[in-house]
Amino acid sequence: MNAEQLADQDQALTKPCREPRCNAQIGELCINVHTEKPLKHQAGHLVRLRDAGVEHAPWDVRDLRRGD
Repeated sequence: MNAEQLADQDQALTKPCREPRCNAQIGELCINVHTEKPLKHQAGHLVRLRDAGVEHAPWDVRDLRRGD
């Protein structure tokens, strides 16, 4: 992730994730719901980023394709 995505992730960590099957708590990284490993290429699930007020958090399709 680039510096902007890391900043987005820091902001996202202030809220719990409401993505079904993730449910990461405050301070925990979101997980890929298929592999149960932390997301590598995106700051968090879209619902969490929105809840945290992140305005710029582009999706990285590598997470959607490879499932890591």
